[in-house]
Amino acid sequence: MTGLPVPEAEFATRLNTARRALGDAGIDCAVLMAPEIQYWLSGYDTFLGANIPQAMVFTPGTDQPTLVVWDADVAIAHETSLVGDIRTYLFGVDDPTDVFARTVCEKAPAARRIGLDLSSPAVNHAFGLALSDALAPAELVDVTETVSRLRIVKSPAELEHLRKAGSYARAGLDAARRHAQPGITEAAQMPPEMQSDVQSAQQALDHAKISSAGNQMSFKLTVPDGGVQLSER
Repeated sequence: MTGLPVPEAEFATRLNTARRALGDAGIDCAVLMAPEIQYWLSGYDTFLGANIPQAMVFTPGTDQPTLVVWDADVAIAHETSLVGDIRTYLFGVDDPTDVFARTVCEKAPAARRIGLDLSSPAVNHAFGLALSDALAPAELVDVTETVSRLRIVKSPAELEHLRKAGSYARAGLDAARRHAQPGITEAAQMPPEMQSDVQSAQQALDHAKISSAGNQMSFKLTVPDGGVQLSER
């Protein structure tokens, strides 16, 4: 596991707070698919969760949370999250709704109200209907607001991260102002390493160079001629 963004005790507090909120809402088990909620509750850091069905499943009780992820993301799940129970499915072969439903039935076999963040972009209409069928006769309840509002009040550690992020944004804007001039292209504004990727027609752009940087970055995803490769930094 890489360095956590906040102390482990803070993650425990977040999970307990979420359990209480879900219990107060009459939820028997939660299936949370929004990547930002999974990150906030467990540290799981993925950029594919909004496009590929993945879920954090737990009850308002004391069960160990479960992460259900596609098989190619399992290394990142182990590396970045505090969750010990990580289950996978083969993307394009297995039906993730079956895996989600089995996990729910294992944790709460008599569940009548299942919390799902239905308003999240990570849950499209077709998938929501399929999961509803897989969990019938239990009722799916939208808990998007219930869990999202828990993140509104920031802890001291989160405030420090926000200040640091703001300083990075300010430095980037200052650099852009120094170098920008009429007629300059976006590629010319990029650092040399990124320029070479953009200008090369032989290799796809490395997503990690855009979305991740610094000593918190553990993996990079590249797409060379041979297909997707996950390499450790």
